[in-house]
Amino acid sequence: MGYAGYAPGGNSRMPDALTDLQAYLRSLPLEAAADTLALLDKLTRNIVRNPGEEKFRKINLTNPKIKAAIADVPNAVGLLQQMGWVMDGESLVLPASVRLSHEEHVVGLIDAQEYYKTANQKEKTRLMKAAKEVHGDVAKLREQIEADRKERAAEGPVTKGSVPTFHPNGAQNGQMVMLQNGQTMWQPQTMQNQQLMQHPQNPGCYSTTQVAVCSPE
Repeated sequence: MGYAGYAPGGNSRMPDALTDLQAYLRSLPLEAAADTLALLDKLTRNIVRNPGEEKFRKINLTNPKIKAAIADVPNAVGLLQQMGWVMDGESLVLPASVRLSHEEHVVGLIDAQEYYKTANQKEKTRLMKAAKEVHGDVAKLREQIEADRKERAAEGPVTKGSVPTFHPNGAQNGQMVMLQNGQTMWQPQTMQNQQLMQHPQNPGCYSTTQVAVCSPE
């Protein structure tokens, strides 16, 4: 909403070359600009309406609301100094010799708010476009994965016949073991985890409780 009949941005023409004040007004971070400019607009309007009211000519930077919208925002204090405010300890004060005007300062703030509204909308549009592109890429990837899955399913499972491997003494699937006499022999899988004991009547044979295996001579 405008001030004293001024529509936002409707009664000012921004020159090609920005003034120092206009440049500062456009130097705020996009994510913080709306809150900062809204507060500065309120403070500035109070001074324009009541130029002799001292309470409006001092800003306490330690106030939580002021700190969040001005002191902690890059370039915000510099913007106020460009408008004529000066540092005084932890406060900003506007000297009595400085006069803020509607035509320059209020309208400048209105134009800046319109500038950031447009910039914010452009940023939202950019982010939405980027999100759609990412979504499209993800969708294509999912389609490719599904197509690959269907192709593999159509080909059927790849199987490999189990080919038995034969070892010494005709045993299948086992391991080589060292005997007490220093010789080695093949221990079938059926005898693994079972203790091999030397046969009492045949030193060349080793047995478990179920089967006997003889080492080759």
